[in-house]
Amino acid sequence: MKYIGAVMIFFTCTLIGTYAADRKKRALDECRAFLDMMIYVKNQIGYFSAPTKEIYRAYENNILEDIGFLPAIRSCGNDEVYIDAFVSAFDSIEPKLSVSPDIKRLIRTFGSEIGKSMQPQQMKTFDFCIDNMNEREKELKTQTQKDVKLCRVLGISAGAAAVILII
Repeated sequence: MKYIGAVMIFFTCTLIGTYAADRKKRALDECRAFLDMMIYVKNQIGYFSAPTKEIYRAYENNILEDIGFLPAIRSCGNDEVYIDAFVSAFDSIEPKLSVSPDIKRLIRTFGSEIGKSMQPQQMKTFDFCIDNMNEREKELKTQTQKDVKLCRVLGISAGAAAVILII
């Protein structure tokens, strides 16, 4: 009986470490998804002067779909006034996000500029946000690689230590 309990504790600790590692990966995936959307929106506005309703309807991303951002932004399309659709959709899903407050601020800055100024000013703000988001994504990628390894090793180590103490 003691050995079965030890094995269960080992697997539980390992699963906790794996879960923590997956949360770190999710933050990186969310950052990449928003960065891809930012680039897409910038290109659609800059090259095609596409209306935001069409941009949001045409964009597809599984991660943003799963966290509820794309359904939220598309549901704003039913309103007659379509200002701040990006920001209001972002506000509705912000508590679910795993990204840092700094990245959330960049996303909000990007979204708050859509449709509120002349195209050259929008492009400058878009470029600023995209450049900063690229930097954050690179930093997050490096940090995530370290953290994922650490979480997994700590989970396995804690499980092994618990097993040794029990046996």
